[in-house]
Amino acid sequence: MIESPDLIARLQDLVENGGKFLGVFDRSVIPKSRAVELLEMLFESLPVEIEQAKEIVENREEILDDAKRQAGDIVDDAVRQAEKLVDADEITVMARRRAMEIGAEADDYVRRKLEDFEKKLEGLLEEVRTGIRSLGKR
Repeated sequence: MIESPDLIARLQDLVENGGKFLGVFDRSVIPKSRAVELLEMLFESLPVEIEQAKEIVENREEILDDAKRQAGDIVDDAVRQAEKLVDADEITVMARRRAMEIGAEADDYVRRKLEDFEKKLEGLLEEVRTGIRSLGKR
């Protein structure tokens, strides 16, 4: 079936390009049968197109609801991904903080061990000096 805009264009072409009266610029002769045929086709096509338009209008809410649902799903997915990134960032921050704490704890441990070692060395050094002094008195 030919759509109404095409039929209107054909009818317009028929009117504009129909036979002209000599000496009269705004009058033309068009075949009545062709004009009637185009008008009948136009009237036949309009109910179909009107029905299609009604269906679109009737489905409008469903289409809009579906689009809103899809948009909501997209937003929800984006929020979840953002939360994952934030969580990952928080985990990274916590891991760095914990690494710094572990490093500080390791430094404290090493310092305590070195201080203990220093005390033991001082004790050994005192024993060595005492031994040297006692040898010197003999």
